[in-house]
Amino acid sequence: MAQQPRPASPAFNPLVHDLLAEGGGKVLVIGGFVGQTRDDQIRLYSDLTLRKYIEIAKADIVRVVETPDKPEQPSIVYFKITAELKYVQEASFRADQAVAAMVSICCGCSAQSNATGVAAAQNTGGGGIPNLCEMNCLSGAANCLVQAGGPNAPSWRRLWCGFDYLMCRLGCFLGDLFPTPT
Repeated sequence: MAQQPRPASPAFNPLVHDLLAEGGGKVLVIGGFVGQTRDDQIRLYSDLTLRKYIEIAKADIVRVVETPDKPEQPSIVYFKITAELKYVQEASFRADQAVAAMVSICCGCSAQSNATGVAAAQNTGGGGIPNLCEMNCLSGAANCLVQAGGPNAPSWRRLWCGFDYLMCRLGCFLGDLFPTPT
């Protein structure tokens, strides 16, 4: 009986090598558009509006997978799980818009100043006072996930939604700790 030739060993993926060697296998992945900030860091923008980004030290980046022939496509950045990230979201608006938004959302309102929430509870026949800031954060997270592609969205897109939600909830928490004087 003739002996079958052995199949060639599969080639090792260089990405696996880098993730194990440099990140110890403990890495996170996020997609975005790479921009320069300082010599020792990069900015990773969530989209091409360039209004939301994280800064990551270059020393914490394990690998960047780019598509040079398609600059409108996000790069995939693998970074160490121990990396310190700086999350920045920029927004601009007029003062009257800020006041209207604060009154309608009441993000960070304390129990004593949550007049909007009390009125909403009373108008619906009582019940607990809704935490409008939490509702706003959950609504924003749900919208982000839907826009990202739902539960089947790539994990790096869901990570951006997670950042947004955490920063929103932090704003609620800080607003409760340091309520606006009335």
